[in-house]
Amino acid sequence: MNWVYGARYTTANTLMPQLTYEKKFKVLKGLHVSLNGNYNFGQSYAADTARCNYNWLGEKSKPKSAPGELAYTKYRYRDNNDAANFRMALFPADGHSVSLSTTFTSFSRSGKDETQPTPEYEHPQQSMKAVTGLSTITRANGTPPFS
Repeated sequence: MNWVYGARYTTANTLMPQLTYEKKFKVLKGLHVSLNGNYNFGQSYAADTARCNYNWLGEKSKPKSAPGELAYTKYRYRDNNDAANFRMALFPADGHSVSLSTTFTSFSRSGKDETQPTPEYEHPQQSMKAVTGLSTITRANGTPPFS
């Protein structure tokens, strides 16, 4: 850590429900399907309002003319994140498998700095990504890659 902060702080609350489903089919022997997903409801508050700086011993410096140890802020924001993964695997024979997997993630943030008359947040406030992969595995010892 290169900077000393004495009064700057952040608080956060998060609720994150999760769903997990797995099925091994008897009709189509060797077919496994799994689905995992979660959604994050988060809210945070970051404040930097001190009118002084602190040293490593926690001692205050002389009062400053402008508030904020790093940058004067009272930022309230909400984050929503989600992730979902679907995987389908087929084990046609001992030591052989074919697997298809798709993962989807998204992020969104909304917020306001009470100290700023207009928003200054320049970074992307929403993003979405999907990744899909296909794999085949052959193992000499006959153990499946996952069960």
